Amino acid sequence: MDAHPLRLHGHPHRYPERERRAAMRSIGHAVPDPMRHWRFALHPGAAAQRLQELIRQRGQYAHVEVRSRGQHLIVEVVEEAGREPVARATAINAQEYGLSFRSHTGRWEPLPVVGRLEDIARAITEELGAYIDPANL
Repeated sequence: MDAHPLRLHGHPHRYPERERRAAMRSIGHAVPDPMRHWRFALHPGAAAQRLQELIRQRGQYAHVEVRSRGQHLIVEVVEEAGREPVARATAINAQEYGLSFRSHTGRWEPLPVVGRLEDIARAITEELGAYIDPANL
C-alpha cells in the first residue's frame, strides 16, 4: 500500500473563509470585510455622531439624525410619522467620504461630492438643505 503524503498547500478547506469570499466576488456579490472599520480614522459609530454634530452646528437641524450602517453613514430626518433617509455618506478611505442622495424611487444616487466629514456636512446643508429644512417637513 502506497502512502500519499498529506498536502496542505492548496487544500480546499485550509482557508474556507478566504475561499468563500473569493467565490462570492466571482459571482458579483459585494463581500463585507469584518475588519474594514479599523482602517478608518473614526469608528463608524463615532463618525456618525461627529457628522450629526457637524450638521446640527450649521443650523436648526435637531430633527436630523445620523446612524452608521456598515461603511455608510445614513442621514435621516425624524418626523412624527417616522424616519426618512435623505443622504448617505460612504467611507472611501481613512479620511474621505462620498455623498449620495436618496431619490424618490428609493435608489441612492451619487453626488459629485467627496471630502472629509466637514465637507459632507456642508454639502448636506447647502445642496440638500431643502430636504432637511424643518419648514418643508
